[in-house]
Amino acid sequence: MSQERELEEISDNYAECSGINGTDTITVFVHPQCKKCKTVEAAISQLSQIARVKIVSLAAKAPEVRLYCERNQIVRTPTIVVDGHELPEVYDIGDLKYILKS
Repeated sequence: MSQERELEEISDNYAECSGINGTDTITVFVHPQCKKCKTVEAAISQLSQIARVKIVSLAAKAPEVRLYCERNQIVRTPTIVVDGHELPEVYDIGDLKYILKS
């Protein structure tokens, strides 16, 4: 992942967290009306056995989530962040199992 964009970590208070506390964290920004988000969530949930997974819904009314997205220029869903770096669009969800260190 050479062209990835670095993002700050979002608080667990605004995410649904699962998985193991390993060396990798996958954060996914989703919206309930996004059809592709449902597919991504299902694929990401399978990775919870080898990484920590955080799902952040952009439908949440928390102003902190909106401000976080503005600061980090998250403008589309799903947005996938691996260890603080946005997953470039050239990668597929299936590629994550090869990228993760755990």
